[in-house]
Parts: sequence; C-alpha cells; structure tokens
Amino acid sequence: MILFYVKNCIFVDGVLNTKLIIKEVVGCLITAMSIMSINIPLLTTIILLTGVLAMTKHQVIIRDLNSVESLGRVSVVCSDKTGTITKNEMTVKWIWITRFQSDGILYGVTGVGFESSGKILSIDLNGVTNLREIITKEPETLKCEEAEVKPHTPFEYLVVSGFLNNDGSIVKEKVKGPDKKREQIVYKAVGDTTDASILVLFYKSKLDSETYKNRFQLVRSYPFDSKLKRMTKVFMDKANGKYIVFTKGATEVLLSRCNYAVKDKITDTEFLDNKKKEHILEKTRLFASEGYRVISFSFKYMDSLPPKGDNDRETIENDMIYLGFGAIIDPPREGVRDAVFEAKSAGIKPIMITSDSVETAKSIAMQVGIASEDDLAVEGNEIPSLMDEEFLRTAVFARVSPEHKKIIVERYKRRDQVVAMTGDGVNDALAISMADVGIAMGISGTDVAKQAADMVIADDSFNSIVVVIREGRGLFQKIRAVIFFYIAVNFAEALVYFASSLIPGFYLLNTWQQIYIFMTAHSLPLFALIIDKLSKDVMKEKPRDTEGIFNIPLRNALVIFSLALAFSMAFAYFATYYGLIPVFDLNMAGYVPKFQSPDEPLNPVNWAQAKARTNVT
Repeated sequence: MILFYVKNCIFVDGVLNTKLIIKEVVGCLITAMSIMSINIPLLTTIILLTGVLAMTKHQVIIRDLNSVESLGRVSVVCSDKTGTITKNEMTVKWIWITRFQSDGILYGVTGVGFESSGKILSIDLNGVTNLREIITKEPETLKCEEAEVKPHTPFEYLVVSGFLNNDGSIVKEKVKGPDKKREQIVYKAVGDTTDASILVLFYKSKLDSETYKNRFQLVRSYPFDSKLKRMTKVFMDKANGKYIVFTKGATEVLLSRCNYAVKDKITDTEFLDNKKKEHILEKTRLFASEGYRVISFSFKYMDSLPPKGDNDRETIENDMIYLGFGAIIDPPREGVRDAVFEAKSAGIKPIMITSDSVETAKSIAMQVGIASEDDLAVEGNEIPSLMDEEFLRTAVFARVSPEHKKIIVERYKRRDQVVAMTGDGVNDALAISMADVGIAMGISGTDVAKQAADMVIADDSFNSIVVVIREGRGLFQKIRAVIFFYIAVNFAEALVYFASSLIPGFYLLNTWQQIYIFMTAHSLPLFALIIDKLSKDVMKEKPRDTEGIFNIPLRNALVIFSLALAFSMAFAYFATYYGLIPVFDLNMAGYVPKFQSPDEPLNPVNWAQAKARTNVT
C-alpha cells in the first residue's frame, strides 16, 4: 500500500477514486499472498493425508500424521519374528525323547497349522548316521509307521504335559473361500500360538482329553515369564494321590533345573550329569540350526507343596526330571524375502528380534535374507556389552526381553539413525514409543502397544512395513517437490513484482492478471504434484536419516531456478514491450483492452504493453 501512495494514484482530478483503491488493495493482497508461503503447511498436510489414505489400502492404520513423513527417513527396521516375518502358524514337527543308550527316540508329526488331522509317526533311526538329513525331510516321506502312545512312558507324559500345562486353545471359524461364495472352516489359535501348536500335538496323539482332565486336578499355576523363559502348572494326580509338576520352556533353562532324565518308563530314571546335558543341548542346537523353535518338557512328583510365597515357584521348579523336546516350525511368510531384498536395496537395515534361541533365529533370518554367514546373532543379555562395531554387525537379537528392545533403540538413535520398532505386548510399549516410528501389530498386538504406536499393521506382516516405508519415501519426495516449487515461484514473483513497483507510474500487471497467475501457478501444478505417482526409483536411494527438507544442493538449485524464472518473466515482458518480440496485427483481433486513462492507471498503455503482459501471464 505504501507503493500505491507513492505512485499518487489515489486521487483523480482531486476526487478520491474508491474503485481504484479497491483494485489496488486487491492487487496488493494478491501480491502478498503470492510472495508469502502461507499455503505450505496446508499443502504438506494434504500430502500427508493422501499418504494416510493410500496406506489404508496396504492394511496400515496411521495414528500419528507426522510419522508418515518419518517413514521416508527410516534406516533401521527392528521387526519381531513370529507373526511378522513368519506366518505364526506354529506346528510341532518333531519330538525327541531322551535315551542315552542310543541317539534318542524320534517321532515325526504330519499336518500343518492348527488342524488336528495329522499323525504322529515313529521314525526308525537304525543305520542313521546323520540326523540332520532326517529332520530336513518331511516325516511322511521317511521309513516309519504310526506311533502308539503307551502308558507310563516319557512319550505319554511329554504329550500330556503339553496338553495340561497349556494356556492356548483352538477355535473353528467359518470364512468365505477364495471364490467368495462357499464357506470353509478355518482353525485358529486363541492365545499363544506355541501353546496352541502343542495342544494340536495332543489331539494328533489320539489320546482322550477327558481321561486326563479327570485324572489331573489343577492346584497351582505359574504363567510363562519372558525373563524366566518357562511355564509351570501343578496338578493333583488322583491315580496315586501325589502332586505332579509339569514345566516347559527353553532347553537351557530347564536343563539347569533338571537332575534326572527318564529311561523307558516314568519310574525308571537316571542321573543327568553335565555330559548328558551337553548331549541334549547338541540335539537342540541341531534342530534350531534348521529353523525349529525348540521347547523342552520336564516333570516331577511331590508329596507336598511348599506354602505360597516368594520362593514357592523356585522350590517347585527345582530337581526336575527331563522328558524331551518338541521341534516347532513356523514357516516364513510369502513375499518376505522379496521385501527384505527391497529394504536392503534402499539402504535400510532389517533386524530380527525374537525370543527364540540364537540358532533358530539366525536360521530363519538367513532363509529370508535378513542375515548372512558374516552377520552376528546375539542373545539379549549380551547387548549392553557389545562394542559398537559388533552391534552394527548384528542382524539377529535372540532371547530378547522388552528391556533389551529399549536398549537397541537407544543405541541406534545415538548414531543418528531413524529407527522403526515393532511390538505387540504390553511391555513393548516403552520401546515402541521411544522409536522414531513405533509400529504395533493389529492381530496379535495389545491395546497398550497400539496406543503407544504411531501406526498399526493390520495384517502383522513385514511386507506391509516395507510398503509403508516406500510410501513414506514417496511422500517425502512430494513434500520436497511441492515446497521447492512453491518457494521458487513465490521468490521469482516477489523479485518481479517488487522490482517493477519501484518504477514510478509503472504497472507490470493489472489486478485480474495477478489473480489469474495466482489461481493457476499456485494451484494446478501443485495439485498435479500431490496426485503424482511414486517414483519407481524411490527405494533405490539411501536413507535420509536426519536430513532436512532442503539440503545444500537443493538450496542452490532453488536460488538458480528462482532467478532464472524471474529473469524469464522480465525478459518476456521487456522483449515484447520494446519490439524484440514482434506484435502482429493479428493479436488485436477478438478482445480489445481498454488503454490507460487517469481513472484506470492499471490498464495497459498501448498494444505493446498489452502483449507484454499477456506473455508474462
């Protein structure tokens, strides 16, 4: 408005020109809106919202809008194994019973998932020198016959222990088939899927569940603890009037509490020395190296129970008798290997976090491409003592507790890396909230984990995590392009508008032309950028981590582009005005402008200026 008064256009023949004032005020407002980047927050929000809508198609629910942009910066993805990298369809495939006089007794289990239609087969190990060759095959392809579960044998007690010391259950659900017309029955696990798989093992044994429910009466229960890595239930055995303790958990944990192992009969035991314990551990490591989750089982009888208190669990879970272990397979999800390859191509480091043993975890990680032979796999309690070089070489964290997840996030963030952390449990909430992008599981996740997360993966799949990172990177590019374009255009317009306003009596454009430029240059191109498809090369770039929207090369490009655009506008105007670009008579056909008069000083002076203004707009 100051420039307006300087030009002395407010009065015409001594009379206040209200019409001219209104036009000039509108022109000044349009100029100010063109120069000030007031639309950037709005445009950025619109881009983020389009990203949120796009991600819903990929089974991702965004809870924090800012996390959408953070996805484009992620350089480390810490993912749970079970249900995210694997299918979470646990199936007991092998049962190994201790027998130190031979290489043990091996049973194979057919069938997959939570349907109890399979069988338990007795594997003939006579003449077998390499057990690994056996466990890498399907049980039904081996020389074997259906096993009979004889009473008072370690096989019976292992299967019954898994049935009674169990918090899982199996339910039937009717779902639409692939053709969307016929219904089919699907068996699903309720509760822990490991417990559910052991429950299915009992049903495959053909034992009568009611017989054991009537015989064993639950007295005490000690739930699974991620720190203790074991679970125990105590029953009254009505057959002999004694208490029986069933415990299952990690092999190394149970062996430290077992002093005996069963021979052929439950009543026939032998002392479990360190050599025999190492023999059992060798077998578990063999199965774990092939990707199996190994769960060991033990039991003991007690005449009386200690009073309930702080140490009663410790007393009950001591001096146990080892039975054997079950090898559980959880196959990788389809497409995970491709998703891992895409993440690595984008410079993103995928990390597997699991409560399984190191051998099991690394085997699965190598199957899906997360780990190689040179990568490290460490247990959670080793994390604080790892050197930085060792920590960065680690691709698998096994036997991890929620506290370890917190340490992992902290160590990566100290290196200025942007971390995405997945979780599903109540105790995972802290690590999820500490991560730059917290991801909760939609199927297995608790409400606490979902509340702490920035986003929820509805299908629990690692594939979806990589997809949303791709979307996040695309949105980052869109935000950068929109801001670059908006600022460049505004800066160029500012140079031209303000420079021309310093010339007394000179009007580069009239009000309507300014409105036209504002409505076109500030809307249609930006809309095109917002709805543009993602670049195919978006996952071939390196992670941006803490890089800002504008880096030094982009700032230099912004200045050059703005100056070039401003120069182009000025050149187009003055080249036409002074005849370097000719004005033909044909241009006077059609709409004829009103030329400048005392009461209309914003109109063009002549045809040359009218053509020059047209070229600029």
